[in-house]
Amino acid sequence: TPGSYLVSARAANFLSPPATTLEVLADSEPELTIYMLLGAKLSGQATERGMAASGARVLVAEVAEGRVDFRGSVGADAEGRFELTGLSQRPHVIQIFSESGSAQFCGSLDLGSLAEGQTFDLR
Repeated sequence: TPGSYLVSARAANFLSPPATTLEVLADSEPELTIYMLLGAKLSGQATERGMAASGARVLVAEVAEGRVDFRGSVGADAEGRFELTGLSQRPHVIQIFSESGSAQFCGSLDLGSLAEGQTFDLR
């Protein structure tokens, strides 16, 4: 159907590109190629008083151009392990809340400054 369409794409572990407008003309076969970059991965283990923080909640927000944009959250498994994917290489704010709500961590991390496999202790 002819018209103007706003097209966006999303895929697990990839950065979502900005939405783009596709103009469809009568009697045409529109074609659109969307390129997506593989995102960074943040994984770790949440602990509370030296013990695995089972059920802890990890929230991540990207800090860019004076804004803080929520990027995702995940619950830690029984061993306190968590993983978030599809993140940009920009600075992020990380918040970790224990399941009981008794402990909280808030810190910042520049994913672009870490080498693959490098660890970062969130204390």
